[in-house]
Amino acid sequence: MKAVVLEGLEHLKSVLLSRFPKETRKAMRLACSDAARSAQSEGNAIARDAYTAKSKKKVKAKVRQGKEQASVLFTGEVGEPLRHFDLRPRKPGSRPPGGVSVRVKKGGAYRHAKGPEGQKTFLFRGKNGSVLLGYRKAGRSISAEGLVAASPIQAVAKKENVGKLADHAGEKGKLELLRQLGRVLKGEIR
Repeated sequence: MKAVVLEGLEHLKSVLLSRFPKETRKAMRLACSDAARSAQSEGNAIARDAYTAKSKKKVKAKVRQGKEQASVLFTGEVGEPLRHFDLRPRKPGSRPPGGVSVRVKKGGAYRHAKGPEGQKTFLFRGKNGSVLLGYRKAGRSISAEGLVAASPIQAVAKKENVGKLADHAGEKGKLELLRQLGRVLKGEIR
C-alpha cells in the first residue's frame, strides 16, 4: 500500500486550520472520502481493462474512513481459472487439434491451454450444466486442476498501477479539498 500525501497543500492546510479549524477538518474528511472512492473506481477499471476474465469475483475494494484520512484496500484471489477467460471454442463439442485456445490479456494473442504435463485441453459440461475446461489424467479420469492464469487483482498490484492509483488519489484529493472547503464555508454542508 502506498501512502498518498496531498503535496503542495500542506502550507494552505496549516493556514486554513489556523483560521477555520472546524470547517477545514470537515472539508478534509469529505475530500479524503471522495478521493478514496475515486481511487477505488480507478482500481476496478485497471483490473477490468487488463484481462479478459469474465468471473463475477473480480477485485473487491473496501474504503476505510478515518478522521482526516482514508484508505482503499484491494483484495481478490490470485490465480483465476482459465475457463473464466476468453476461450476458443466457446462451447463443448468441437475438438480443435491443438486443444482449447485461451486469451488472457485484452488485446493479447490466443494460446493453446495445456495440462500440467502438456495434455491437450477440452471443454465439457459439469454436473450442474456449467462449462468447464479440463484435460485427461493418466487413465481416463478428467481433471481441471492447475489450469489457472493471472487474476485481475494482480493487475492492480503491479508497481506502475499502484503508482498510478496513488497519483490519481492525490490529484483528486487536492481538487476535492478545495471544492469541499468552498461548500463548507458557503454553508452548504453543516
